[in-house]
Amino acid sequence: THRGSAIVPVTLSQLQARRSGGETVANTAANAGRVIIVEREPVLLVSGGPSPVLTLFGLPGRGYALLAATNLEPGTVWGEFHRLTLTGRFANLTGLTLPPAPSFFRALEVTDATPRLELLHLGGNVFALRLEGEPGVTYTVQSTPALTGAILWSTHPTLVFTNSPGTLYWTNDADAQRFFRARKP
Repeated sequence: THRGSAIVPVTLSQLQARRSGGETVANTAANAGRVIIVEREPVLLVSGGPSPVLTLFGLPGRGYALLAATNLEPGTVWGEFHRLTLTGRFANLTGLTLPPAPSFFRALEVTDATPRLELLHLGGNVFALRLEGEPGVTYTVQSTPALTGAILWSTHPTLVFTNSPGTLYWTNDADAQRFFRARKP
């Protein structure tokens, strides 16, 4: 059965020890700790301080997205700020550009097949569309000026990744708003 991931505190008290010859050790000390059990869900720990360290525990070879929100109210929108694939059982993440405080963090598993399209404003009416996806797969970028009524998607250049991510540049000359998506044909 699936029990879920957990952080289990370990406390020690009344520690007794004996040497290999059988004599009792008089001066013993015990420290509390924790055991992190990773099932399917990742476990994310955040250390405090002005430059917090995020430690992600998960399954080697799996991809994870880190998300942040400013509150925990129902309907809160979580924004993704980092994505990585674990090479071991955990990763200490430092030097990340974190959202402003107060922030709440969470992690979730993503697959390489889950494309991610990010819009970056470069200044004036120039934007960069940064697309992350699976290497060797063809992606088509589409856009529309509105998401109501009859939605008409315009097709833009097709990207075939030899590695990820890829970038397209967009100059917005007329639209007050534009929505983008990436699709596998």
